Amino acid sequence: MTFHNNGIVGKAGKNTLGTLELLIDYLQQKKLDVQLEEKTARNLANNMLSSHPLDQVCRDCDLLIVVGGDGTFLASARTAVLHDTPILGINLGRLGFLVDISPAEMTDSLEQVFTGDFEEDVRSLLQVTM
Repeated sequence: MTFHNNGIVGKAGKNTLGTLELLIDYLQQKKLDVQLEEKTARNLANNMLSSHPLDQVCRDCDLLIVVGGDGTFLASARTAVLHDTPILGINLGRLGFLVDISPAEMTDSLEQVFTGDFEEDVRSLLQVTM
């Protein structure tokens, strides 16, 4: 599985910006395509990357990278699942039950993913109606 086209979603906040900038720099140095979710793009200063609604990002990308906590991850997963888009999380939250890659481990973990050295963890998504 190759991940050439990468979408990024990031929770708004001061502590997120540095991690997002490092992530984007890393992906661009690897000569990988980067597309931002539109709300994430608005939070980045001097951003020259393409940005689109999350639905379009998930449709167009090979991998969706989410920077935030479990809540941001789950919110993004609801859209990613509609397009069968794999999702990877960088944890900026407190607990990290679902999002377990720390910003300090980000580049090493991504290097493993992009070289195919990873295990896919398939999870179920529940939907409840009343």
